[in-house]
Amino acid sequence: MIGFLSALLLLSGSLLSLPQRTLETKADTPDTTMITVPFVLGTENYTWDFPYSDDFFTDSAAGYDPELTKATLGLSISAFRNDGKDLDNQYETYLKGAGFTDIHPFGYDKETAKDTLSGVIAHKQIGDFTLIAATGCGQGYQNEWAGNLLVGTGERHEGFSIAADILEKQIWDYIEEHQITGKIKLWLGGFSRAAAVANLTAADMIESGKFDQVYAYLFGTPRTTKNPIEYQGIYNICGAFDPVPDFPLETWGFERYGIDLFTPAQETTNAYTSLKPAAEEIYEELSGTPLKNNPLINYRVHLLIEFMADMFPTQNDYAEELQQIVIETWTDPESENIAEILVMVISKLDDLDARRAAATDTFIDYMSLIASEHLSGELELDEEHWYTDLSRGYNYLREHLPNTYLSWIFSDNMPETLYYGPGMTRRLVVMGDADVLVCSKDGELISSVLHDGDTFQENRFRDIEAVTEVFLRKSGSQIIVMLPMDEEYQVLFYMDHFGSVSYYQAISSTEKLMSGNTTLYSVILQEGTYELKLDKGEQLMPLTALSGRVVETEQSRFRYSPTAMMVPEAGTKKHITLGWVLQFGFFAFLGIVLYLIVCLIIFIVHAIRRKKKERPYSNGFVIVPHLILILFFAVMTQFCTLNLYTIGMAKTSCATMTGLLIFFLSLRGLIRSFRPVRKGYIMPDKGKKIYCIIVSAGLLLLTVLTFLFFAKSPLGSYSGTKCILYYALVTAASVLAILSFPARPKKVKKQKQQLQAV
Repeated sequence: MIGFLSALLLLSGSLLSLPQRTLETKADTPDTTMITVPFVLGTENYTWDFPYSDDFFTDSAAGYDPELTKATLGLSISAFRNDGKDLDNQYETYLKGAGFTDIHPFGYDKETAKDTLSGVIAHKQIGDFTLIAATGCGQGYQNEWAGNLLVGTGERHEGFSIAADILEKQIWDYIEEHQITGKIKLWLGGFSRAAAVANLTAADMIESGKFDQVYAYLFGTPRTTKNPIEYQGIYNICGAFDPVPDFPLETWGFERYGIDLFTPAQETTNAYTSLKPAAEEIYEELSGTPLKNNPLINYRVHLLIEFMADMFPTQNDYAEELQQIVIETWTDPESENIAEILVMVISKLDDLDARRAAATDTFIDYMSLIASEHLSGELELDEEHWYTDLSRGYNYLREHLPNTYLSWIFSDNMPETLYYGPGMTRRLVVMGDADVLVCSKDGELISSVLHDGDTFQENRFRDIEAVTEVFLRKSGSQIIVMLPMDEEYQVLFYMDHFGSVSYYQAISSTEKLMSGNTTLYSVILQEGTYELKLDKGEQLMPLTALSGRVVETEQSRFRYSPTAMMVPEAGTKKHITLGWVLQFGFFAFLGIVLYLIVCLIIFIVHAIRRKKKERPYSNGFVIVPHLILILFFAVMTQFCTLNLYTIGMAKTSCATMTGLLIFFLSLRGLIRSFRPVRKGYIMPDKGKKIYCIIVSAGLLLLTVLTFLFFAKSPLGSYSGTKCILYYALVTAASVLAILSFPARPKKVKKQKQQLQAV
């Protein structure tokens, strides 16, 4: 389920909590075969060696098997579509390598829709039982996205249930066709959408009683049912901050069949820092780039999911008000990007009450902020946290990428430490003029930020070394701290003047999406340092003074809303808003209309005067309109370079239009210089004509070079010097073009004046 909308639309019934329940792990399996599987992610090709052994299936399905997890990930990835790239039917590569026969792919040759599924089935005789392997396609399934959004009003997700019926029929038909009898074991895999389908299928097959054992290891599994059962043998491996397993929403009552295991996230466990290096090593071996975490993206995606839950608190609200709109918009072939789809979906909502109408306005403004940051390249330039070789959609769903899951699962972290249950996140929001330091319970500095957004390391706290990372960010008028709740922390507020500070917290977990009511603390403080202790409990305590004095403290209860987070950030940070774009487009349209009207008037006046032979054609009538357009596109080139440079075609088109208009201007001069002698003009000599030809050819070449340069280079007006240089070149080229026009001699003007006097 790759796409930014899954972060908005898309933790669960049987969460594994190691402190409360021991993870029964099977021993390593000897004599495994390693099978190389190719797969595609975006535009890149990858390969990885996945294990297989018949011994995986000789024991009971109860008990977690780390090696079978790796093998099933290989089975799941082998069923991916490849965006038109020929990878020699990689599902055959894996299944044949594992010794399976009668490999039966289905659905790959059909047009995808919301009620279709593609996948593969095969079987193998092992001892006294037959093993059937089956998995659906979990990536590159195109129009099946609409099925992911089809929640319906029943106890099961309707779209996933339809696809599960397809997979189950394929399995039963396969058993009948190949006359498989006796003891049968079923091995199910699946990633993302295919994981949800396999989750339902595994439950149904267990309930059927027709299989001796069902082994289902599923990755990035969305929620599937309102009536979950903790079936042994069904393991849902999910990223703790992967947005896809959040859909359908927990607030609607949805969970998953089986046992949920969560890989680490910086926001949910303090052990993330110690566990990450092993996963980084695998990711770099796979892709050549390090595993990158982006807490800002995680925060924003989670915030958008919270907005979804706030706008549509029940399953019926979604099904009745949003479901059809989002499916139609998502499947519209003219919808090209996620931000556009989200804004279109929200703007189509009707009959909203005042609160939800205001929330949609806030959402659109917040999306404008995010879009503006992308257009300016602010997020993409952060190469420490941004995958420059992947698309924006993949970057927003980095926690859901198969590469990310592969890295964690193949890391040398032991299952007992890799997986944990319900990880909880504390989001602390501070408003006011306090500087904020986050320290460990022992007082070691972890991270810090000034109330104006700078870091402490640049001033008086430069001698304190950070020991790890947390999400600590100045967001508009508020400072946001996100901390895992499996460790104690110390938050210090520093006030350099008498003033007021407010703070509150919102708690979420892998099983609970968002807070309800929370407590807002409003305090008046003298100059000094104040401590806020955060233990592993959910209670938020008042500040205590380390120096200075708490003058007054007030507590109040209020209903947490994600828009409370969006408004300060979107409202205080300058960005290109949707309203600004619409206004600019409106005034630009008016300007073009007025310009065309002026040109039409000039043309009419010129035609009348030529007909009456009152005066010769003035060069100014041609040159001035050209110069106005040249100036307009030159300015737009600089604007796009500064604000929209990640949209390469924007700046490239404007720069090319600037050069093309200068060339057309010189071409007009060249034509006039070669036309027959007309009254009031000096016929150019041979040298002037050669000059006109050279200038026109040079400006045409310059236009082509301009297109090539701006299409491949992000360079532009990043400094005043470059901006001046750009305009100087445009001016020089325009002057050369103007000099191509034939001149009007002064004596013609004098003769005309004398005749008028007579």
